[in-house]
Formats: sequence, structure tokens, C-alpha cells
Amino acid sequence: LYRQARIALIIGGLLSAIIVVTHHLPVAYEVKALSNRLFMIFVLIAGVVIFLGRRIIPSLFLANLTGRRRYINHVLDLLSILVPLALVSNAVIGLFGYVELAWQISKYQGYFLVITAGYLITRGLTIDLIDFASEYAIRSVRNGWVWVEAVLKPLDKIIRTALFLLTVFVLALSFELDKNENFMTMVTHFFHWQLFEFGGNHINPSVLVKAFVVFTILYWAA
Repeated sequence: LYRQARIALIIGGLLSAIIVVTHHLPVAYEVKALSNRLFMIFVLIAGVVIFLGRRIIPSLFLANLTGRRRYINHVLDLLSILVPLALVSNAVIGLFGYVELAWQISKYQGYFLVITAGYLITRGLTIDLIDFASEYAIRSVRNGWVWVEAVLKPLDKIIRTALFLLTVFVLALSFELDKNENFMTMVTHFFHWQLFEFGGNHINPSVLVKAFVVFTILYWAA
């Protein structure tokens, strides 16, 4: 397996060097197209090989970890499926002649995979931290169960919600949705879309979100 990976890396490096040279030197269009097709074929084969070995590659990473964490397993399982699927889909698009589109899609797929993996790992670390704090409070603090139920559990829910919203926000920025006028207009219209009237007030999604945040804070404080 190591030798196959080494050979694959060498071939991929050579093809990448050829693509860089052909795109920066005044060569014929047919040569550029041929180099792009060869690289896409390599990406397709690499994606298939990685997918077939999706059980082996995560085990190699887990073997070097001193402690087993469930969220690490989830991240590796997710990447072992999504990465080869992304490679295969981009390679197929490139082989049909849409090389620039394949490169553009691969960029956003990379953003999605990195941010999603970061979210899962951060959430797992947060869960571990809350569990550690809960165990410490129960063992060492008087009325530790009260602190766990009144503070730590609501705090855990707030952190998870905030982390999820932050991940969605970072994804939107990575996909440059904030620069898309049509998308921003659609979002603005959605949050100001009137659902119904209550007591002479116009109720829209923006009002409901604010009310939910206030209710959550008051419920936690109570």
C-alpha cells in the first residue's frame, strides 16, 4: 500500500508539473488539452483507489492516535467517502471537456470538506470539554448535579447552536454568497416576509428568530 501510494504521488507530481508547464508556456492547445485529460484520468483512478481503500486509510491514521475519539472516527469515515466522490465527479466533468469548471468545483468542494471536518472536530472537542467539566463538578463541587443541570447542559446547547451557525456563516463566506446580489436579496426578502399579523404587528421570520433568542436566554436564566 505504501509503495502504491508513493508511486501515485510521483505520477501525480509529474502530471501536475506538466500541467503547470503547459499552461505557462506558449504550447499548442492540443498539448494543453492532452495534459488536462491525462491529469483527469489520474484523478479518476486515484478517486476509485481511495474509495476502494476507504477502510484501510482511516485505520492507518487511527493506529497512530494515543486515544480514540468517536468524532475522529466520524471525520475520517466522512472524508474517506466524500473525498473520492469529489475526485471522481471532478474527473468525469474534466474528461467531458469542462476542465475549468472542474477546477472551480473542486475549490468549493475543498472549502466544504475542510470546514465540515473542522466543525465536527471542534464539536467533538466541545463535547469532551463539557463532559470533563460535568464530571469534575459532580466529583469536586458541592451540589455538582445542580451546576450540571442548570449551567453546563444549557451552555452545551448554546455552544453547539452557535458553532453550527458559525459554520454555516463561514461556508457562506467561503462560497462568496455575500457577494451574490441575488442571494442576498432573496435572504433579505425571506427574513422580512410577512407571515401574519398579531396585535397590529407584522410578524416575519426575523421577529420569530429574535423572539426565540430572547426566550432561550430567559429560559436559561430562570
